[in-house]
Amino acid sequence: MKISIITVCKNADAFIEKTILSVLNQTYNNIEYIVIDGNSSDQTQYILSKYQTQISHFKSEDDHSMYEALNKGLKAASGEIVGFLHAGDSFENNEVVSTIAAYFTSDHLLDAIYTDVCFVKNKFELTRYIKPCNWSPNDFKKGMMPPHPGFYCKKKYYEKVGFFKEDYDIAADFEILIRLFNLKIHVNYMPLLTVNMQTGGKSNNGVFSYYTKTVEILRALQTHQIKTAKLCILLRFIAKLNQFKLTKI
Repeated sequence: MKISIITVCKNADAFIEKTILSVLNQTYNNIEYIVIDGNSSDQTQYILSKYQTQISHFKSEDDHSMYEALNKGLKAASGEIVGFLHAGDSFENNEVVSTIAAYFTSDHLLDAIYTDVCFVKNKFELTRYIKPCNWSPNDFKKGMMPPHPGFYCKKKYYEKVGFFKEDYDIAADFEILIRLFNLKIHVNYMPLLTVNMQTGGKSNNGVFSYYTKTVEILRALQTHQIKTAKLCILLRFIAKLNQFKLTKI
């Protein structure tokens, strides 16, 4: 089973190598690694060039948005299963992809999985642990979704729903998950920490980002005719307070 891992980046020379090595050091031997660079002007392209022979597909050109870059990666992917590892993020260990592959192999009816992820300020300090074991599709109306970096899905379903909406700035992952789950695909929660995410990303970078994401979540829910209360979406952070921890669990 081929698994495609997609990384998009731009001007990420401070941390892109950590992400690349996290993929290349995986023990699973059927990974298609795709890197889409937004025409970086720093040393990112130089760093990527050092691993050119180990990257399955690499493209560097201007992008209008992060989601345009993600769509380029999806369209290039030839793996049966697709996952995303953003620049600065890293797998929890070298066995993550092997474990994910084994999970899919053990259930041929399985279409997608979602897993635990955590935010790490540095390699010593955990700031937030997301464990979506109790999440259900009904929680979309609360503005809640399984973390997309921990989501692995058969590519054919991304093709079926039409990829990411590029007119979203932050919440296109929320919107596409609604479309995927509306297909009634067979999805399981996998109790495994897969990804250590770097803090300071676009979707968790201050009050303005939170406001923008809130507006876009409401837009996605309205588009898909999911009834909700605006105050519930605005105050969704209250339901996430138990995710903030000092140590991994």
